[in-house]
Amino acid sequence: MNAKQVQKYVMRFLEATGCQIIEKGTAHVTVKLSVEADKALTNRHYYWSFVERTGAPPETMAYTFVFDPEKEAAGPAPQTQRQAADGAGPSGGAASAANRAASASAASATAGGSASTASNAPTGAAGSPANGQQQDSILGRYFGVVPSTPTGRIPREEVAFGSRRLEQLFAAAQTRGRYVRLFEQPASTRQSAARAEDNAQPSYAGGGSADPATGQPTSLRQPAAAARTGSRVLQAAYSTWFGVNFKVELACDLKRDEIHTLGIDLATGEIHDHFMPLMVQKKLSPKLPANIFLQPTKIGLNRAVTILENTLFSKLKALDHGWADKADERLQEELARIDDYYIDLLKGLEAEAKEEAEAQYRKRQQEIEWQHRPRVQVSVINCGLFHLEAGSLSRADASR
Repeated sequence: MNAKQVQKYVMRFLEATGCQIIEKGTAHVTVKLSVEADKALTNRHYYWSFVERTGAPPETMAYTFVFDPEKEAAGPAPQTQRQAADGAGPSGGAASAANRAASASAASATAGGSASTASNAPTGAAGSPANGQQQDSILGRYFGVVPSTPTGRIPREEVAFGSRRLEQLFAAAQTRGRYVRLFEQPASTRQSAARAEDNAQPSYAGGGSADPATGQPTSLRQPAAAARTGSRVLQAAYSTWFGVNFKVELACDLKRDEIHTLGIDLATGEIHDHFMPLMVQKKLSPKLPANIFLQPTKIGLNRAVTILENTLFSKLKALDHGWADKADERLQEELARIDDYYIDLLKGLEAEAKEEAEAQYRKRQQEIEWQHRPRVQVSVINCGLFHLEAGSLSRADASR
């Protein structure tokens, strides 16, 4: 990974964990960690156990991550979000004055920049009593809220491929992204119809609509419920897919890694190769969309795992295994070389020295076996349930 790729990955991690960007330059970023990111990156286990036991307001740490030290040293002074906000609105001078007046106590703004949304942010990531006072002020309501610069020294770290911090980010992302459940967002036309229907009847947090007769939410698995109540909502049928990313290691004295991504429809048993590239092209969200129903599944997760494993093993059997034959030849050559050395050596040793030499001989044979013996190792990187519009993958295959 080059510096740009590392920077892009780190920024995605910070945004996904809800961190507060204080200052962003071309080759660095200063960020106040969210509670989730602080727990994953700072190793302050005793501090967080104290906060959880006592209920004290948490205080997260701030860091400056440098992605390209040479570019950072030669580049211009970075523009902070506060400086950008000074000239963003129609009244740049007034906004600057408001920001200077509010710089002592500021909270992180959300992507929309609304003060009401920022007030709902987790404690420690964005909120404090001073922040609440600023949001309730007239200037805060008009000009919004800007993040405050933490007082004290901010640790500065270089983040590059192979660095300890980047490896820590990889581990945190892999741990938290090992299992996912995502929903495909509906088409724009269906979203427009859903918004129009939401104006006519109440909606619920689960994403369903209300039955006008009973006031209860309609079932996601009963598409006929909307028709019985006379609703005008066009509900979309969603099928459930189980996707798994497998890591295949072809190892001997040389090594080659392959990633196989497979997905299976839990209703029909249809299997797709290259499942993850298809998911990258879709707009997915952990939130349940409105006006959809999930088709019932016929295949359990245990059976789905078995089917995908058998499919993967069939693909591996079809591979060219000439590399394994060559590795076995090199293994026999190394073992023969070790035999020639130690057999002659053992003949001329006394009993005490011979016992020690035999132990070294066996250990050396085990090392050669481990290094050269060809083997195929399969592990699971991550997996998840993907609720997709019925027939969408078939249409994607037809368009390719």
